[in-house]
Amino acid sequence: TTTIPTSTRVAAIFARGYAETVRARTTTSASAKPAKPEKTAGKEAAKAPKELTEAAKTRLKIKDLQKKALLENIGLLPRNSWMLYYVQNCKPLMQNRPAGVPLKDFMRSLMAQLKASYDAVPAAEREELEKTVRQNQLANAVTYRNWVDSHTPQEIIDANNARTYLKRLKKNARCPRIIDARLPARALTAHRAFTKAGFSAAHVAGTRSAETITALSAQWKALSAEERKPYEEIAKADRERYTRELAAI
Repeated sequence: TTTIPTSTRVAAIFARGYAETVRARTTTSASAKPAKPEKTAGKEAAKAPKELTEAAKTRLKIKDLQKKALLENIGLLPRNSWMLYYVQNCKPLMQNRPAGVPLKDFMRSLMAQLKASYDAVPAAEREELEKTVRQNQLANAVTYRNWVDSHTPQEIIDANNARTYLKRLKKNARCPRIIDARLPARALTAHRAFTKAGFSAAHVAGTRSAETITALSAQWKALSAEERKPYEEIAKADRERYTRELAAI
């Protein structure tokens, strides 16, 4: 006799069969998936940096040179009457800048206004400006000397080298050479030795500087290797002198 399962039994058998089917599918799907690569310890290796363009390299070089060049503001006072007049009168006029006027246009107008008023300064007031300027120049000399002495001679040498290089890389770079009385006079090059001798002769002859520079430049280019030897010997001796004096600091 065949036993007919009850409705509850049928439902249980159906549910068990469905669960086994789902479990089989899940197992098959999991085994089919490729295994994930194991994570390496720490962060993934960084991507190789992009090659910098020449312009980017130049900008980084300029930034590095500016740090070495000691270009900080050392607090020098206005050194001529026009600069003094500008400092005294610019700030009050800047406060009257009209709304909506671009700064560049306003500054152009302001400079023209200040220049016109400076040219019209009475003689007595101009003399007072000059008197203040003379006092500023004395104070600046002390400030500059103290600032230079706050750095080692080697730091000044490095700063001057950086300033020279900056002038080559950056147009209109304002970085004059630092004057340090502790340092020996710079060594002559062969060309400078030749030019120095030529200027001495030109001074005796009364020739103008512009004409002398042009003539000496042409003469130096025309010299043979043998003719340049005496000036190269002078330059060599002067480099040795510079090295000795620098080592003695």
